[in-house]
Amino acid sequence: MTRSARGALGVVHLVAAAGLAVTFVFQIVDLAIGGSLIPDRYFVYFTNDTTMIAIVLLALTGISMVGRARDGILLTSAALAVVPLAMVTGVVYNLTLRGVPSEVYLGMAWENEVLHVAVPLLLTIDWFVLRLFDRGRPALPWRALLIALIFPVVWITMTLVRGALTGWYPYPFLEPAAGVATNALYIGGISVFVVAVTALGILASRYRAAPIADTAGTR
Repeated sequence: MTRSARGALGVVHLVAAAGLAVTFVFQIVDLAIGGSLIPDRYFVYFTNDTTMIAIVLLALTGISMVGRARDGILLTSAALAVVPLAMVTGVVYNLTLRGVPSEVYLGMAWENEVLHVAVPLLLTIDWFVLRLFDRGRPALPWRALLIALIFPVVWITMTLVRGALTGWYPYPFLEPAAGVATNALYIGGISVFVVAVTALGILASRYRAAPIADTAGTR
């Protein structure tokens, strides 16, 4: 990927960050107008927390790609960390929560499609396809796995503690009524998924696809 192509992809990141931010704010306003917004619950949902992280990281990577020839290890590790989180959001929502009544899913349908389908697809394709051609993405060390686990560990710990104190859980599979086995199955499954996707992401960062210009020149 040439410097200009890297800059163009950076612009895509910035546009995506702006579009996602607008969608996120629009949903909050939409729910507030409809009387369905419960702030102390809305910001507990995994999807919403992941969305806020994605907005920040898309903006930061966009700025870096536009202005610098190479990204830093920490920024790249953080950018990878949000990919499995978004994928978890997409998989869990579309397989288990689509159609389930919730105060967060009472907004317009397109908002949920952006947050639960478009964003996971965008981040996955960006990391595992588009950025294979980005020479400015550094090869990540295996310790990047630890960065990817920070948010999931903090989120599940705070959510379970909060749930025990208030009696409210953001998702049915986390409720005590679901049973310890179900709780452990989901938490364990999501943890394994995050580790596996992050490991694949690290390997992807170490692979460099042949630049289009170079490939054309060998014909």
